[in-house]
Amino acid sequence: MKYLFILTLCFFTSLLSAEETTVHLCGEALCYQGNITKAANEKLFTLFDKNKPNINTLIIKSQGGEINVGMDLGDFVFANQLTIKVNDYCLSSCANYVFPAGKNKILAKNALIGFHGGTTGLEQEAMKLADKMPPDQKEKILSYMYNTQQREINFFEKITVKRAITTLGQDPKYTPIYEKDDNIIGWYYSIADLNKLGVKNITVINPPWEYKALSPKAKAIQVMVSD
Repeated sequence: MKYLFILTLCFFTSLLSAEETTVHLCGEALCYQGNITKAANEKLFTLFDKNKPNINTLIIKSQGGEINVGMDLGDFVFANQLTIKVNDYCLSSCANYVFPAGKNKILAKNALIGFHGGTTGLEQEAMKLADKMPPDQKEKILSYMYNTQQREINFFEKITVKRAITTLGQDPKYTPIYEKDDNIIGWYYSIADLNKLGVKNITVINPPWEYKALSPKAKAIQVMVSD
């Protein structure tokens, strides 16, 4: 029942040019470019198994993917203690589950880690969809939602990152900002605030890190994290 949460892939996706997902070796690292998919993950896992212990870094540029597939990749990164390097952007499920799972994180000066939400608060959306389905389909949708939410809770506990990282930008206080500019489609955090949320060991190439919009039609707002 993955189609339910495909709706939550990423608001960025429709605003960025679609590109074929590629996974390959790049020197002593693995490169993953494009949407996070099950097939791409499996290729990555195979390449890693064939080339370890030489590989310790994943260079990723992704608009995201289905939530569970994103967590599959995050689980792999965490289990193998890989360093995550982002030269361009890591959005949606890439930001939620892959980037925080890295042992170390390396960011280019303007690389964007962009968020727009996780599984929290999707109950109403799931219920609306389920109510339009036959009973057997409704049960599957609700089961999928519950299992995915529980998996997300367990995932963030395991990597010791606050689950709120996926929701803080949805606080009602930001609603007027979103309503004022239709081109704002998500949020980002400063390096210091990522640290507060549990995302540690971040290094910036040619610091300081500075926010740069992906395009005039794909902008993000900064969300502050209180102490």
